Amino acid sequence: MRKIFTVVLMWLTTIVFGQGIQLSVGIQDGCGNAFPHEATLELYKILNGDTSLVEAVSTHPAVFNGLEKNVKYTVKVSTETAAIQDPTLVDVLSLRNVILGFENYSLANILAGDYNGSGGLSTLDIVNMSREIIKLTDNSMGDWFFIEQSKALIKTWGTEIKDYINQAPFQASADGSYEILLNAYQYGHVAATLPSNCVSCEPVAGSVAHIVVPNIALEKGKKYTVPVKYEIQPKDAGTAFALKYEHIEVTNVGRLNADIHHSASNKTIYSLYAFYNLDEDQELVMYTLDFTALEDGSMLDFIHLDNNFANEALNNATPCFRPYSSVELIAEDSCRVSWPPAEITIKACYNQQSTGIPLPWVHVIR
Repeated sequence: MRKIFTVVLMWLTTIVFGQGIQLSVGIQDGCGNAFPHEATLELYKILNGDTSLVEAVSTHPAVFNGLEKNVKYTVKVSTETAAIQDPTLVDVLSLRNVILGFENYSLANILAGDYNGSGGLSTLDIVNMSREIIKLTDNSMGDWFFIEQSKALIKTWGTEIKDYINQAPFQASADGSYEILLNAYQYGHVAATLPSNCVSCEPVAGSVAHIVVPNIALEKGKKYTVPVKYEIQPKDAGTAFALKYEHIEVTNVGRLNADIHHSASNKTIYSLYAFYNLDEDQELVMYTLDFTALEDGSMLDFIHLDNNFANEALNNATPCFRPYSSVELIAEDSCRVSWPPAEITIKACYNQQSTGIPLPWVHVIR
């Protein structure tokens, strides 16, 4: 009977004196979608300089009840289950656009892209991000961070901003229901901090980007220098790809346009290049490859795209970085080359080895 009386008294007190304070906390990505991973939310009470844990939950959104008026609280958020992924080409291009002023800078993209810890963004951050993508350095930025949604896109802030990273302060002077929304971002993933990237940007069905090499015949023991090219289409924004090789001994990779990393232990060459919306078709040499053939065969017998790498190419003809459906390694079309000798026939163009006329860029050391 006493227990029933107590419950009724609490119910009457709630009616007479108000409903108390209820705090809802949700987590979204930068585009307003629910964060798809588990996260831990911890509510701390701050009173007289002491901080004590009130409640912790591992699901979101979460609701905390019974908060006190005019008392300071802090909601802390963390995740240990969300996968850590390297940034991609679209992050390099997005970071470049922020630095060039094509996109607004904000607290979110500075936190995501500030590789050197300068408190701002610079070309050095692009360099460091590119080095991470091509496996020259390991992930140096860490994992996920969270910002109160109302602070994510602000352009000016003071030292107090640290109170809004991975936590959100809260205090209410009146009873009622309140809400805090947190945005989740991954370090290095600048693209996710830009609202302009929230538009759907699916690949055009059947679209293919081409990596081009001369498919010359190779003789065991001979040394070669060949170019690796990217076939640029109008408004292409950039490409990143990795080539694996076998049955050749690579002695040098000559950087021409792309950022490159030759991993001799993995027999893989990683490369990345960001274009500037070129308006014409052209084949751009990414790098040159010096090697000795260890077996007889053709060039395309000994190199192929590494499917463990996110081989990608992006086009900016529409208001987004639209990926190609696939990236393919193909033989160079020798007939696109204009040679001085007019007597060269179409047949000879496709079989220049029988004519004794070498492919441009290809050097054989006998």
